[in-house]
Amino acid sequence: MLEADGIHAGYGSVPVLGGVSLRAGAGERVVIIGRNGVGKTALLRALMGFLRCRRGQIRLLDRDITRLPPHARARLGERLDQRGGSLSGGEQQILAIARTLVGDPKVLLLDEPTEGIQPSIVDEILSQLIGINTRLGVTMILVEQNLDFAREFAHRAYTMLKGQITEELGPDGLSDPRVIAEYLGV
Repeated sequence: MLEADGIHAGYGSVPVLGGVSLRAGAGERVVIIGRNGVGKTALLRALMGFLRCRRGQIRLLDRDITRLPPHARARLGERLDQRGGSLSGGEQQILAIARTLVGDPKVLLLDEPTEGIQPSIVDEILSQLIGINTRLGVTMILVEQNLDFAREFAHRAYTMLKGQITEELGPDGLSDPRVIAEYLGV
């Protein structure tokens, strides 16, 4: 479905991603975890086309999209522009998800959808995302610091450190104390 192979990207002359490779199969829910500043958001920005890849390749449904701009990727089913700045944080997250679904996405990329959201809304977001995945088969890649949310959400997880994927984990890996201490500093 969505594959990144050897992605190198950064901001100006500052390298951030150093050869990141990952995959998310059709209908799979994948989580990317790691401490702040390791490149998780940069990875999502590269996958969406907002951060230019210096090397490597991104494929969606076996089509090379590495050089496509964000709007062209959105037309292939990644995301639509998101608005609604007057809503609460939780409402904005739900609206963003709903607006994205209008475009009949194949892949949904989410960057910490629980950040700053009250617990009851976090539960609703989790429920809706799993429901969307189950009903529509939308592949999802999520960057998340909320480990409980990540555990409930993930079929599989990747850990990041210093701009690189360091491990691929099954869902039980998110409960491993070594993983928690090493990648989240908890």
